[in-house]
This record gives sequence, C-alpha cells and structure tokens, in this order.
Amino acid sequence: MVPHPGSQLLVRSRRQLLCDDVLILRGSRPSDDSSLSRDWPTNIQWGLGSVEKSPKPVFVGSHPWEEGTFNWFRVLYDGGRFRCWYNADAIDTICGHTRQYDKVAYAESEDGIHWRTPELGLIEWNGSRNNNLVFDAARPDGWLADGPAPFVDPTARPEERYKMVYVDSTGSPHTRLMLRGAYSPDGLHWQRYPEVFSPKFHDTQNVATYDPLLGKYVAYVRGAAYYGGIALPPDPIPRARRGRAIWRMESEDFHDWSSPESCIEPDIADPLDMDFYTNAYSFYPWADRVHFMFPAAFHAGAQKTNIQVAVSRDNQHWIRPTREVLINNGVKGSYDEGMIYVTPGIVDIGNDRLALYTQVASLGKDSLVRQRSPYHGFAMSRVTFLRDRIIGIEAGVEEGLFSTRDLIFEGGRLDMNVEPTRPNGQLRVELVSAETNKVCPGYEFAACDPITADRVNAVATWNGKAELGEWAKKPVRLRFKLLSIRIYAIQFLG
Repeated sequence: MVPHPGSQLLVRSRRQLLCDDVLILRGSRPSDDSSLSRDWPTNIQWGLGSVEKSPKPVFVGSHPWEEGTFNWFRVLYDGGRFRCWYNADAIDTICGHTRQYDKVAYAESEDGIHWRTPELGLIEWNGSRNNNLVFDAARPDGWLADGPAPFVDPTARPEERYKMVYVDSTGSPHTRLMLRGAYSPDGLHWQRYPEVFSPKFHDTQNVATYDPLLGKYVAYVRGAAYYGGIALPPDPIPRARRGRAIWRMESEDFHDWSSPESCIEPDIADPLDMDFYTNAYSFYPWADRVHFMFPAAFHAGAQKTNIQVAVSRDNQHWIRPTREVLINNGVKGSYDEGMIYVTPGIVDIGNDRLALYTQVASLGKDSLVRQRSPYHGFAMSRVTFLRDRIIGIEAGVEEGLFSTRDLIFEGGRLDMNVEPTRPNGQLRVELVSAETNKVCPGYEFAACDPITADRVNAVATWNGKAELGEWAKKPVRLRFKLLSIRIYAIQFLG
C-alpha cells in the first residue's frame, strides 16, 4: 500500500514526545494481516509522570521590603548560574501616595537551592539602596511592576537582550491595571517601554517569549472565561462569565500587540467551581516542537490550587490531554497545603533531571493575604522529574496497542523513555513498512526483546539486534504493545 502523499512525518533524529496524538495513528488500514488492521489505539490512555517535591521551600522572604508580598518568581539558568526575579512589595510612598507597591527583586544561586540576594544599589527603598531591587516600574509615572517573568531574546540588540511583560497602573495607584513591558542588557538594569501593550486587566503572572519558528513574540495573559452561549434565534442566550482563563497575544516587534484571545478555558469536563489563575508557559527545548503550560487550577469550594498540564505543538493551539493533577497540594500542615503555582520555564539541573520552580503557600487563596509567618505567605519551592516525563501513553493490567503514523527517520537504533507502572510492566515494539503495510522481517513483536526496566534511554532490540539502518529514510510505522507501562518519548539515533 502506497502512503498517501504528504502523510509521512519527517522525524529524522529529533526526539519525539508522546504527549499528544500528533504522532499517533487513529483508525485502521486495510491489510491481509488481521493484526495490522488493528492499528487504532486500544486500551491505552494519557498518563502524567511523577514529580519529587523539595522537602521544604528553597527560598523564603527575609527582607523588610518583602513583607507585603514575596511572589511571582521566574528562574533561568543563565551565565553559568541560576538567576531568579520576583516581586517584592511593601509599604512605600510615591508622589504623596502611601500604599503597597510592587517592585522587582533579584536573587541568584549556584545550585538552584541555596539563594543569595546581592546588594545591588540600584533602586531606593525607605531611603536606602542597600537592597536587591532591580525595577520599580520607572516611577514616578509608573506605579506597579507586578508579575515579572524575564526571558532572553535571541534576536535582540545587546541593550534589549532581556525582556519582560508586567502589570502596571498608570497615573495613580487607583487607575485601571494595564500590561506593559521592560528591557535590560543584563537582567539587572531595566528600562520601561513607553507603550501600553494591552489596556485590559491582566493581573497575575503574564509570560512573554520569542518564538523563532513563528518569528514573533508571544504572550500568555490572564483573561476571562465564558460558557453557555447560544447565538441562534428565536431567543439567543448570551455567554455567561466563568471566572478566569488563559489568553494569548502576539507581536512582530514587542511593541504593537494583537488583541488577546482565549486559548485555554475551563470546560464541561472540569469541576464547575474551577478556573485558571496562572499559565506558567514553558518551552521544551529537549524535544521536537513542544510547548507546555502548567496552569494553576483554582477550586473555589476547597480554596486550593493545584497544577494541570497543557500541550501545544505550534505555540498557538492548546489542548489538555488529561485532567489529572501533576502537582497536588501537600498534606495538612505542609508548606503547600493551600496553594501551588508553577513559575514559567523548565530548568535543566543535570543528570537527566529537570525542575519546575513553584510558588507555594500553606493557606488557601482567600485566607492568604496579610499572613506574615513563614509558609503562610508565599515561598518558592521546586519539583524535579526525569527528562521527558510530563505526559506519556500508558496501558494498565489489560494489554494496550497503538501505532505511530508513517515516519521517516535517520539513524540506526530506536531509543525510548519507558517507565513501568506496576511490577509486571513490559513493552514490545515492531516495525511495519508503510509501503507494503507488512511487518518488516525480523522486527516482529515476537522477536522483540521485552523492555521491563525503568529507562530514560531504553534501546529497542529484536533477538538482541538493535540495528535499524536498513529502514532509515523509508516510510515506516512503529507499533507498540504495552502492559502496565508508560512510554514518554522515542528517538532514532546512531
């Protein structure tokens, strides 16, 4: 059977995450072999990997200018060290107005766990510059710098290498909040852009980035969620407001931005008292064309937030393959019992482990503010996990089957990231020619050596042979049999 023109996926030697159905064949193909007619997935589902929480927060506010709030962290590994920007706000007087103002503070670390706050001498607070403050919204005409999330712009002039969006309030502390931006050559000396990026109310941590494939800047911001609209006559029903959602906007030059549009909203599969607070957008550079969000789902009844996962392949369209919770609240009395927000960006910490930093509190949202004791206000913690292990395809105690779409690869062996979920877990794989729709001789399920161990790079072998080079650059499909196991990624190498 000749493949349909344009249906072959050129995966080459790039690592492929199985975090959605982009690579998966859904439905069957005609074949004389009855087993090959069952290519559609059976008895499989999406499953989240596991994360390991820090036993205690890694960064807790200790300075007087952090007494109001200590939150909205952003961690980058940059210049051979971990760098963190965050909001520090306490009572201050600006142009005769005395109230709590948001400023941006800075910390750094050699290991991502032990943090220091250098005295930088840049921003005055309470009559002194002996602090780690780096940005105050260019006062006196700027009032807030809420929700900073700096990123490195690979296309920028040296003086604008670091950029961020943040929430400001122009004219006075009581004016409507707006989205603005700032830039810096080093992440420490910041200047505000003159434009208002969006005149809408986007409180919380909004995240911007540069996407080289789109050739555009993309920002994810707080917006409103709606449901239940029916536009048809005779009696149209207007949409009703349902809390908060994640909206998207883009720009060619980081100055003129499109109007924000909703991209992730709570839907009919979510609890009726749930909406989304933060988005925690994170590009995943260790695999081919994958973007993640880790939205904080706020449950109004329980007064708790926990973390879900969303996936995009193009940084435009988003799905939530599962409604499982990736990071749940801790037990009673723990530092994250009430609230968890993921900070934007996944950080490589070495030894095939990645980290997500989190903003945590022991109390729920409506009981949080005005708390001053450790963990009753916010602190920064982190969770770690093995590379690729965010979302995978899994089968339980009943054997599952799925096939990829037609692939064209380069390389000589197949590596897989595989995790058993029960003691008897195993995975087998066979190779099918997309041109003949027949199993490639010697690469049948029966010849495959079962994979039973937990491996980030498990090599597929058939009767001890791993070599696949004869099938390189030819259209093939991989077919998997799974039992009590989860597979996260595949890659052709060698």
